[in-house]
Amino acid sequence: MGKWNRRGQVMTLAESMHLRFGVGREGNIAPIVSAVAAIILTIGSISYFAIAGGKFLGEFIAVDARLASILAVPLLLRWYWWRFNGYGFATVALA
Repeated sequence: MGKWNRRGQVMTLAESMHLRFGVGREGNIAPIVSAVAAIILTIGSISYFAIAGGKFLGEFIAVDARLASILAVPLLLRWYWWRFNGYGFATVALA
């Protein structure tokens, strides 16, 4: 894949899709479909982590699995986004 990117002189996925599919209708739709698919997969993985992590975390801190799932969401955000501080953690946990 890196060889294709280097030879195609593209930097982003959208540029490589325009190179592959052209600048017509297909070339304009492909990056949108890719972005929508990435958003759906991200939401699905965060939901899966929140539910499964909540069940796992609930066993260790002896609380209900639903409450532990709610607490797992800010922990996940903190893991993915390093600027997520204590104020954001409290806001998500209390929401």
